[in-house]
Amino acid sequence: MDSSQPSLRTLILTAAKHLSLEWQNDRIRLRLPSDPPVDRCHSGPFARALRRYIPEIQVEEWDAACSDTGRQPMVYSMEKGLMSKYVHWARCLGLAEENLALPPWLTPLTAPDALSRGPAQPGVEPSFFSEPQARNLAEYQKRAIRFGVSISGKVLLADDLGLGKSIQALGVAWQYRETFPLLILCPPVQRNVWQQEIAKWTPIPVTEVQEVLTKTTVLETTARVIIVSYAFLEKFEELQSSAEIDFKVVIADECHSIKHFDAHKSKVILRIASLAQRLILISSDKLVKKSAAELHPLFQSLDPYLGTQETFLRRYFGGKLGKLGRRIDPRREQELEAYLFKVIGIRRKTAEVSSELLPLRRQRIFLPKSGCSLSMGELKQMETEMFHRQRFVSDSSVSKQARLSEMKRVSHLVMQTKRRSCVEYVTETTNNGGKMLVFAYHREMLDSLEAALKETLGASGYVRIDQKTPTHERENLVTCFEEDDECHTALLSFTALSEGQSLPHVEAILFAELAWAPSIILQCEARAHGIHEIQGRKGSSSSHSILIQYLLLEDCQWDSHCYERLEEKLRHVTLGTGDAAEEHDAASISRSIEPLPPAAPSSQKQEIHDSFPLTEATQEGLQHFDERRSDEVYQVVEHLHLGLNLKLQQCYTKDSLEKKCKGNEQKLRRLHYFMKEAKKLHPVSAAFKPGGGVGASAQMVHPPKRQKLSE
Repeated sequence: MDSSQPSLRTLILTAAKHLSLEWQNDRIRLRLPSDPPVDRCHSGPFARALRRYIPEIQVEEWDAACSDTGRQPMVYSMEKGLMSKYVHWARCLGLAEENLALPPWLTPLTAPDALSRGPAQPGVEPSFFSEPQARNLAEYQKRAIRFGVSISGKVLLADDLGLGKSIQALGVAWQYRETFPLLILCPPVQRNVWQQEIAKWTPIPVTEVQEVLTKTTVLETTARVIIVSYAFLEKFEELQSSAEIDFKVVIADECHSIKHFDAHKSKVILRIASLAQRLILISSDKLVKKSAAELHPLFQSLDPYLGTQETFLRRYFGGKLGKLGRRIDPRREQELEAYLFKVIGIRRKTAEVSSELLPLRRQRIFLPKSGCSLSMGELKQMETEMFHRQRFVSDSSVSKQARLSEMKRVSHLVMQTKRRSCVEYVTETTNNGGKMLVFAYHREMLDSLEAALKETLGASGYVRIDQKTPTHERENLVTCFEEDDECHTALLSFTALSEGQSLPHVEAILFAELAWAPSIILQCEARAHGIHEIQGRKGSSSSHSILIQYLLLEDCQWDSHCYERLEEKLRHVTLGTGDAAEEHDAASISRSIEPLPPAAPSSQKQEIHDSFPLTEATQEGLQHFDERRSDEVYQVVEHLHLGLNLKLQQCYTKDSLEKKCKGNEQKLRRLHYFMKEAKKLHPVSAAFKPGGGVGASAQMVHPPKRQKLSE
């Protein structure tokens, strides 16, 4: 043998030095470079030696076509369980340690025992599960809380919109409540959402939750939770140092909005994150992957094993960043995704957990008054005149047209007041990806939303359909929304689509405004591929779950009354059937309705019976609100359609009404519902004449008769 020729071991080792390992599809891939390729005199002996020692290894790619008889493997893959066998072989070969395995931050993917990098307590459930509210958690939410606690409270939550990431974050943070105060960083429009979730899911009193509303707010040392918007962070360090408060538990909501770490605000966030013992980041999977290069400093706060930014960029972006820090050469995307959502974070799609979700998930989002476009003074004055004037109901001199005009003025003022907050919220939400419908009524609101969508998503990222959209163009826009993966949002007016048109595969519906007539809202919801067909009916094969969010202005009576009417309408619809299976389904739908908190009793409180809708498509008159009474005498003010042969404006005792049902359980349930709601049956004084006649002392309510809907 010629001593000048390299040995077989040298040939194999030369190829092995060029080998790179990566993670893909739960397997380990071994890749030889293709540009420039490894010489076949090296790759051939390497392939034979590797396949002889690990016969289970598979070849995924070759360096030439099948017609080339001398072709050699270029990419291999093996089960992660074979990793230790490969490492042993490579060490015996003399390969350097840095070329033996995956980077250290990927170790948990091949060694599940290493996933918990803090003190593990097998068999001990998170303390949040012992709270009374925890019984309402879905199982997938419990899994996320367990995961966050298992990695010592440093976690990334990236579930789809509406799956309860804020609840999961609070559940993880609660494990470390002894080290509170908890600091919550969020966009301005999300401040109220966090206050709602804290009040709903934790026993922390409202007095111990502080919201930083201005740059000069003094931090309270007694507060257990402090909510700060990103807009005030530049001065927050001064507030924190003056109050001498250290935040050991931090939640950063919408963390993808934290970019350009050279900016002063971003540096403040990074300092807070680096000093926190527990850090919970919240975002969406799409935006995290899109901003992964810029978010590397925050990821390092979660995982000290993560390499430097230069190493991170070289492995996943070719070491290159474009303008504004955007990645321009992504690579190993599956490996990066596995790291983000299996090692330091957790991500679930709505479809993955649909079996644990109600078909419809309704949420109220209260928009903060501080973000309003106009002063609340004028709005509150008009609402007071509209909802609390006695003459509004009793004075016959006020015509129906005058009331309708007044309602339109209030609705328009509400739109002007909350327009800016709506735009901010919709912008944040549409960034999360997924198909979404956004409904509004006023043209000014639609124009403002369109301007924001165009800036955020680009001209191809949304479609707009309103009354001015030509009929022949609407079908093309619907097709574009359905088939174009880059088109995420459909901006629609309340009556934009005809009764037969639908927009399938929608993940979320947002109502920037509410209609006084609840039937209009329900018609809009039905645009999501006949949403009424998946409202929990027994035997439905659909596993699709849709999030419906209603944007309400904080302390706005108009929005609150509109939501109350919608809630009442939904209960009425679900209880309107007598089938036992449908009654069971009605209970499921009722759970999807988020009830309004009970209002304080008032002698002046009135409801409106007949609806004056804001569109000419539907008119339901104004509803009359009356105080609920405990008397067992009821006046029939509308037909019950139960076949009881009752006369309008006549009074009946509860006992006589129940006897007319003749033991029919379905009719009794509907009758008791009407009594409880006091809509079609009004409770009156017990002073009445026998035989169903009304005495002179009976206190009667005569609301205006409901007019028939126009065809």
